[in-house]
This record gives sequence, C-alpha cells and structure tokens, in this order.
Amino acid sequence: MSRLWILSALFCVLLQLSCWKGGEGARGDFCRPELPGCCPKVVDHVLLLHIEKTGGTSLRTFLQAAVKRRFQQGAICNYLRYMPYQCLPSSTAGGNTSCNARNFQYYEQAISTGSHFKRSCKLTSSHHDFRIIDALPRHVRNTTLLIVNLREPASRAVSHFYMLRRHQDPGAINSTILDYFLGNPVGVSISRNRMTRVLAGEFCCKDGVPVSYDKRELLDLALTRLDQFCVVGLTSRVQDTMLYVQHVLGLGTERTPKNLHYHNNAKKYEPVDELVLQQMREANALDVVLFKEAEQRFNLQMQSIGRGASREEGGNSNGPQGSQQGV
Repeated sequence: MSRLWILSALFCVLLQLSCWKGGEGARGDFCRPELPGCCPKVVDHVLLLHIEKTGGTSLRTFLQAAVKRRFQQGAICNYLRYMPYQCLPSSTAGGNTSCNARNFQYYEQAISTGSHFKRSCKLTSSHHDFRIIDALPRHVRNTTLLIVNLREPASRAVSHFYMLRRHQDPGAINSTILDYFLGNPVGVSISRNRMTRVLAGEFCCKDGVPVSYDKRELLDLALTRLDQFCVVGLTSRVQDTMLYVQHVLGLGTERTPKNLHYHNNAKKYEPVDELVLQQMREANALDVVLFKEAEQRFNLQMQSIGRGASREEGGNSNGPQGSQQGV
C-alpha cells in the first residue's frame, strides 16, 4: 500500500470528522460526512454544473460575488482555459470521432491532475456534463461544493427554443418548437431529456459513440448523481437557491441576495398552447421525473434553513410564461 494512498485516505477521514462536527452555525442536514465539500469548514472550491436555460447565468453571477466574500482571494475561473464552455451534444446517430476532443483533453491534462485548481480557481462552471465532475481528483472533490439548477422540462424547452431563435439558429428560425425539438435530429439531440443526460454524464458527445435519449438507466444514474450535489436549485426559485448557497458557504441567511442578472425574456414569447407543453413533457419524460425529485430535494433544503413557500413573484414552475429567472 503506497504512502500517497495512505495520506489521501487519512486526509479524507479528517475531512469527514471535521464535517461531522460541523462548522459554526452548521447544521447536520447539509454538513454531511459523505459530502465533505458541503461543509463550510472545508470547502475550497465551487463547481456549478450549468445546464442550459435553467437560470445558471443568474446563479453564476451571484456566485462570483459570494465566492469572493467566502474566500477573500483566488481566481473566478468561470470559463475553463483552452476549452469551449459549450460541448457538442451526443446523438442517436453517433458523430465525429473527434467531437469535444479539446474538452476531454483538458479533463485529462488539467482537471484530473489538479493543475486547473493550482491556479487558485475558486469558481468553475461550464455547459458540460457530469464527466467534468468525475474527472476531479479525490482531494479536490472532497473540498468542492457542487451546485446544479433544474427547471420544469417544458418551460426549459420553450426557453431554449426561443434562445436559439434569438441567436439565429437556422433550425429554430424555420421551424416550430414541436418540429425542431421532436422531429429534427439536431433539435432532438440538444433538447431531449437534456437535464437527465447532463447529470448521467451522457450529454456531451465522446468518440462519436451513438447514445439513447430515453433509456431508464439514464434516469437511474441521474437520480443517483443528483444526491451528490450539495445544492440542488430551482429556476423558479433562484433567489432562494442563492440563499441556500450562502448558507452552505457559511455566509448566513439573514438577507436574501439580489438577482443581479434578472431578465424576463418570457414576456416576449408568443402564447404556448397547453397541448404543445404537454407534448414537450411527454417527450422529456425522464426530465419530468428528475425535476420532481429535485423539487423534493429543494424543499428539504429550504426546511433546513427555516424557509417554506417562495416569496418570489411568478415562481410557478409549471409553465414557461411565469416570471422565470435568467430565461
């Protein structure tokens, strides 16, 4: 048994004991031995798994300030150096064997070796999937606060479609949401059960391998990995999510943080027929189940800090027309 392995194991035990005792004001419901990075006393880095159109930009903007308050020093590494923030999606038809090669090369050379974090990165985020978390070396993962935001699936799909139109995506401009996200192979690859695929680690294309969008194993894996996140946020309650982040960073919950990136593009949308929304939910059935689990997890988080019903106006997670944050 190598000395390095023994030292690593001892370090993990000490972290777990520290978390078990809890930091000042820490509550056992988030300072968990199996999630050392969820304990304010040991957290040294924050990683936001940014699923597109879930309010992640609002959350990231807040985190930039919160991380500076918590650590006082260190870089805000939002965008990973030498690697695209967005990844190419996987597809049932497969893809180019070199898809996302720069991303996976960065995982191997900078993430898994720990060199990315030697640059004093305190906040990292990307539109990648769970494989970026899998690449974290053990000593880094044990001091990393993991955060993910989820959104009602039909609402997320509508917001995503209109964002693509704003960006002049030819498929979205020349199609309806149903045509593009249910009938066009490109649209399906970027939208179908996206949240589940991201958490399962099968959204980003790797080696051009074809994948399934709907297999039950994806959901099972995503649900298991959801429990590895210290903070599970909701788009419709982004400010309460920020409040809980403050809690687990040991910054207190006396004042609700402001959403400095709020913009409500939903007001620009044409009315979406309920039948269309229902079809989107049916097409994203795995995401529907995942989102319901996220809501339960979120409610437990709010209970742990004495918060219940949302005080945010328009916080209806069941439709895309409400006042969603960062849509």
